[in-house]
Formats: sequence, structure tokens, C-alpha cells
Amino acid sequence: MYGLDPKIIIAIATQESGIHSTRSINGCATGLMQIENSVWRDQKLTVFNYDTLEYETIVVNVENLSV
Repeated sequence: MYGLDPKIIIAIATQESGIHSTRSINGCATGLMQIENSVWRDQKLTVFNYDTLEYETIVVNVENLSV
């Protein structure tokens, strides 16, 4: 959807969490990619959606990291 190679995403998620956990051991990172909540919380990211062919803004929060 966002033009990212799925193999690269799987490789990063495997390195970060082993694709087995959505919460880090120390509890400060969330999701398969182990995003640091304290760094990225409420940050706005503008990305291009190849399905809709439009830019959209995503706000990083615990809810959408856990989906």
C-alpha cells in the first residue's frame, strides 16, 4: 500500500522482535517493528498510499501501532 518491499519489512520485524511479540521486554516499544513510544508518540507522518494514489497523514499512537 505504501510502496515498501514486504521482504524488507519482514526482515526488520524479524530482527526487532522475532515476529513473536508485540511488546518489548522492557515495555517501552510497541509492535512488530518495536517502535519507541516515547520518541514517536503523536508524531505525524505524511505518506503516499499507492492504493488510493493520494498522500495521507498518519498519527503514530499506541492504538495504531498495535493493529
